[in-house]
Amino acid sequence: MTVTLHPATADDLPALATADGRAFGLDYEPQDLEDLRLIIDPERFVLARSEGAIVGAAGSYALHVTPPGGARSRPRA
Repeated sequence: MTVTLHPATADDLPALATADGRAFGLDYEPQDLEDLRLIIDPERFVLARSEGAIVGAAGSYALHVTPPGGARSRPRA
């Protein structure tokens, strides 16, 4: 089995959601995918593929943080 790494694209979201759902026991509905599109930036994810199927993923989410004192930080690119 050969595993290759690829940057994710917006077109990968359905397959990424399926792989994520398998790992965490979830079954995403079509509306869930639309909601995920709002928070997932594909450029922040890398996919591991074997024979075309996603077998792993790694990524990060851009989040705002409000530290003590109330100043709001901007997410890093």
